[in-house]
Amino acid sequence: VSTQHHPEFTMLETYEAYADYKDVMVMLEEMVYEVSRQVLASGKTMSGEEAIDFKLPWRRLNLRDAIKEYSGIDFVKYSTADDLLKKMRSLIDGLTSPSKSRRAKTRALVPKIGEESTPIVDEEELEEDSED
Repeated sequence: VSTQHHPEFTMLETYEAYADYKDVMVMLEEMVYEVSRQVLASGKTMSGEEAIDFKLPWRRLNLRDAIKEYSGIDFVKYSTADDLLKKMRSLIDGLTSPSKSRRAKTRALVPKIGEESTPIVDEEELEEDSED
């Protein structure tokens, strides 16, 4: 435990020599599936009306693609936080019938994102990620 970790959230940590984040993802998937299979007897459950199947392999989606898929914004096209903030606000203003809670949550996030004035994309990091 350190100043960077909150002990109340440190429930399970694992370490594996020479493993990278991809190996850890596979290990986590396998663990969650096996626990769900043993607890639920099927590896499937419901969340409200949505069925969740823990069957392997899980979908892989990097952060950039997730943001593009769920918001329609490719943040790489915006070199500053101010430019991105303008785009985000234009999308929010263009929403015609979102649920009140979704609109409220989105409005709450936008000012926080816009507080940063430094560039939001590290091109070298993106190139490294795309090579994986």
